Amino acid sequence: MAYKLAYSGLFWEAPHLERELAVLQEAGWDGWEVRQPLDWLGTPGRVRKLCERFGVEVAAVCGPNATLNVDDPSHQINKRRIEFAAELGVATFMTKGPGRGQRVCSDQELDQMAAVYEDLAVYGDTLGVCVTFHPHINHLVNSEEEWKRFMHRLNVCKLCLDMSHAVHWGYDPVQAVHDFTSRIAYVHL
Repeated sequence: MAYKLAYSGLFWEAPHLERELAVLQEAGWDGWEVRQPLDWLGTPGRVRKLCERFGVEVAAVCGPNATLNVDDPSHQINKRRIEFAAELGVATFMTKGPGRGQRVCSDQELDQMAAVYEDLAVYGDTLGVCVTFHPHINHLVNSEEEWKRFMHRLNVCKLCLDMSHAVHWGYDPVQAVHDFTSRIAYVHL
């Protein structure tokens, strides 16, 4: 099985795509993760042409943190980014849950977040885009136990397995792979 490695564009604060993609190509990266605002990126056609020119692919389109309510503006922003992914021919969309703050990760909060993720995943599925949940430190799901509690609430939504966060929580990443094999659609090393 061949694996492709993609670079995260997270820290491209005001990126110059032509320059950034040329650097990725020279460094041997296969692709990149789109995190920039859509009004900055331009159309899917523009991004596609740049990727073709530099021989790099978009591995995933990322969105703002999901919340606990489908009526929050970020939910619609995530749907627009799923549409962008579909138009670009990118099969994976990834987003994190809400920040932890003073939350205690109650069953009610996990149910609410699962409803948001499932709504996004069903929407993405109709467009050929796999929506993935990315567990992240200092977010609502903030431990191995909470991660397991949350994943059991999902049906359509898949997992972006992040090895570094698993390790941070003391969760053996190999065990995490075994625990979620059928749910993994994307991996952060």
